[in-house]
Formats: sequence, C-alpha cells, structure tokens
Amino acid sequence: MLKQYKIPFRILAVALFFAAVAFGATSSRTGICLGDQVLASLGLPAWSEGDQGLHYSGAAALCVCLGAVFLYGATTQNWVRTVRGILIALLVLWIGGDMAGALFTAFL
Repeated sequence: MLKQYKIPFRILAVALFFAAVAFGATSSRTGICLGDQVLASLGLPAWSEGDQGLHYSGAAALCVCLGAVFLYGATTQNWVRTVRGILIALLVLWIGGDMAGALFTAFL
C-alpha cells in the first residue's frame, strides 16, 4: 500500500470500528440499542425470531468491527501480527470488563 494512503485508511478503520460499536451496543442506562432503532425506522426486525434469535444489529456491528480491524491491519507491514494483536487486546478488554462488572455487582 502506498504510504500516502495509510493514514486515511487507518482513520477510516478507527471511525468504522467506533461507529459499529455505537450501532451494535445497548446503552446500560436506557436499555436502547441504536441499531435496533435504525432497523425499526426502516421497517426491519431487530431479531430473527421476535425478541430472540439472531440479533441483526449485533451481527452487523460485529462484521463491520472485524472489517475495520482487517482494514487497519492492511495498512501495516506485517498485517497478520497487527490483526492478531488487536483481536487479542479486544478480547482481553472484553473479558476484563465482564470480570470487573461481575466483581462490582458482587460487592455492592
């Protein structure tokens, strides 16, 4: 990849990642998922079987997040190591957040 395109593609990858997280995440304060609201405004269901099954907003957000990680990795010299490092970091943050939340609710 040409050096002049690396920075714009990295910025695009980070923006896509955060947009996908905002689209697929449910607010803990309000309990509303932005992706569900967008799908409902388009007349599409948010779930495959009523209020259970495949969550279309989450599935779309996961696909876009993975695409953003691979797009970011494509701008580096050793893209396999970069993608692996990002995915491991995200996994550690996800598990760490779940553990911190569980500890927080257990002691309050």
